[in-house]
Amino acid sequence: MDGCFIAQFFVQCGIPPWRELVKTHGIIGTPLLEIHTKFSVSATYGERLQIHTTVEEWGRKTILQRHVVKRGDTLICEGTERRALCIKHPDDPSRIKAIEIPDWFKERCI
Repeated sequence: MDGCFIAQFFVQCGIPPWRELVKTHGIIGTPLLEIHTKFSVSATYGERLQIHTTVEEWGRKTILQRHVVKRGDTLICEGTERRALCIKHPDDPSRIKAIEIPDWFKERCI
């Protein structure tokens, strides 16, 4: 799953785009921390796939998302990824820092 797809998931939940969140809350995005994927069958360019995403677990600073990718009724793959909600580090803007996930963020994604 690429970052653009993840941003789209959050926007569909009612979270403002990252370019707005950085201005209003300092939030720059949700960098990927770990990913686990199990493939069942292959897919190729040009095929129409459906991606079903849910939040499986809320940590204090992290989000565990589950993705199920299908072509019609055929399962292509499924997996999870853990992401952190981040801001620029206050002491060194060239670094990032995970922050506690605000309740308003969680409520929009349930």
